[in-house]
Amino acid sequence: MENTTTATEGARTKRPLRALAATAVAAAALALNLVSAAPSSAAAPTCSGVPSGWDHLTQGMCLRGGERMSSPIQYGSEGLVATEEANVLSYQQDGNLVVSHWKSWIPPEVGGAPDLGSLIEMIQRCVSFHDCQDGETVVDILWQAGTQGRSTGEAVMQDDGNFVVYDGNGNAAWNSGTYQCGGSYVWGRMQTDGNFVLYKGHAAGDNNWKPVWSTKNGRTAEPC
Repeated sequence: MENTTTATEGARTKRPLRALAATAVAAAALALNLVSAAPSSAAAPTCSGVPSGWDHLTQGMCLRGGERMSSPIQYGSEGLVATEEANVLSYQQDGNLVVSHWKSWIPPEVGGAPDLGSLIEMIQRCVSFHDCQDGETVVDILWQAGTQGRSTGEAVMQDDGNFVVYDGNGNAAWNSGTYQCGGSYVWGRMQTDGNFVLYKGHAAGDNNWKPVWSTKNGRTAEPC
């Protein structure tokens, strides 16, 4: 079920772990990290979905309405309470592109310390099959494109190096301003530090990856 509750930058919401699996955090527009929108287009370019379990998207891939990708889940503990957390890039059903951080606390078993094997199994069941029974989750909004209210289309990592949000009519609603980086092969990664970064140079045999744009810092000085 789509969540249409409006939130603001840095907003913190608590919700049951079961709601996390289908969360769609709507947020008010931000001025930070926005660049001029790309020219309108008659239709968004064709694209392929991000494979399950990936934390990155390469040129030609996209997120469609309600889809997301996550940084690797990190497990830890606070006292006897096990924790899990990750950062998520989601293209919401309301048309907004959002980066959020979530952290869950899994209560210990009654009468002693938690069985970590059982906890990990439960967490994996929740993430993979949306079968969530216990725990409390805090979701923080880290960044957003401010495109909510537009019809839902696709968030595309284009061949020209630009990352663009298209509405349902094929009009560009937001872009990263990296349209001149196509020859450098640009890809995007949702990192464990909460930063979604576009890198150039990520091609076969090329380990010289350099950031050209990020949700934390916008367009870098790195030439394409």
